[in-house]
Amino acid sequence: MDETQKLELDGDGLTEGDGGGSASEPADHHHEEEHSHMPTATGPEAMDNLLLHCFLKAWKTSAKKIEIPILTSNFYRLHMVPACPDGATLDIKKSSYKKLSKFLNAMAKKDLIQVKEFPKGIENITAINWAHEDIKAFVVDLEETTAKPDPGKSNSGSGFVPPTIEEVYQVSGDTVAFFRACGRSKGDVLLSGEVRTLVTDYIKTKGLQKEGQKVVNLDPVLHETVVNRKEGYKETLRWDEIFSRMLGKMAPAARITRVGCAPIVRKGKLEPIELAVAKRSGNKKVTLVYNVHIYGIDEAEFAHQIQVGVAASTSVGPAEHKPQGTTQVLVQGNQVAFIGKLLLETYHLPRKYIRGLELAAKGKK
Repeated sequence: MDETQKLELDGDGLTEGDGGGSASEPADHHHEEEHSHMPTATGPEAMDNLLLHCFLKAWKTSAKKIEIPILTSNFYRLHMVPACPDGATLDIKKSSYKKLSKFLNAMAKKDLIQVKEFPKGIENITAINWAHEDIKAFVVDLEETTAKPDPGKSNSGSGFVPPTIEEVYQVSGDTVAFFRACGRSKGDVLLSGEVRTLVTDYIKTKGLQKEGQKVVNLDPVLHETVVNRKEGYKETLRWDEIFSRMLGKMAPAARITRVGCAPIVRKGKLEPIELAVAKRSGNKKVTLVYNVHIYGIDEAEFAHQIQVGVAASTSVGPAEHKPQGTTQVLVQGNQVAFIGKLLLETYHLPRKYIRGLELAAKGKK
């Protein structure tokens, strides 16, 4: 990988360095480590305030000694999330910004940081203005946040906490009438067991199944939800048919919950971590890894582990022939066997979420 030009600073603000260095550590202000007060607000404004609070706090705590440039996604996960006060959860989608890039660009417009895109599609924080009044004036409350697992360190060994992955179902337009009757709304996410409970409670509350019968009488709401128009009118269905039809008309999704982060719901089938082997110039093989970030794995740290483990060069960058925004980890040679073992034994990810393990070079374990 080409060595990225580092940024360092002087006492007046932002300056560019000549590589190999990291951002200078700001002077400590011990008298400032008291209570910080966030404005009281509700809705998106409250989340905006929390984002700003965690952003400023990160620079006064865990991010004081980070090397710059740093991926914006890594700064958020490794420094802003751990800075969140106990009892609160950062959720960028509940803010007025909706996307991390918009929030950080707003911080850049205030001259707090510099954000640049390199390579194309990958945003990095390239400088921090330690002399900015907002940073200098921020007061750290050491008691508002108890000790949390260090996401950066947890990725480097067996301490990694794998995300909780749940197959869920979203209330869709076809089923919204039934779920509204159950106190739910369109877009709500439910486990199959929760759907079963709601269906059971509805049938019992409406008295649609008589004692000793295996079939359920369909009222207008149930009929509209689980019977297709081309089937015509059906007076009854077996209970298991109602349940399976209900799930079939809901939108499948996956809910991913990571330690210290708000749950993320991904519509459709969850993309697995994909391993591929390709040939480059000179007929040399490379291993490509996609989608590791979905499972809470820091791509830069992951690439470094592979580099050390197999003594091969690695890089992280935008993926070719993939949807825009997709990042790939590239490793010289066929390293599928090592990467698979790393994912299964160090990161403890279920085998069903890894695709391409069969591509390992023969003879390698």
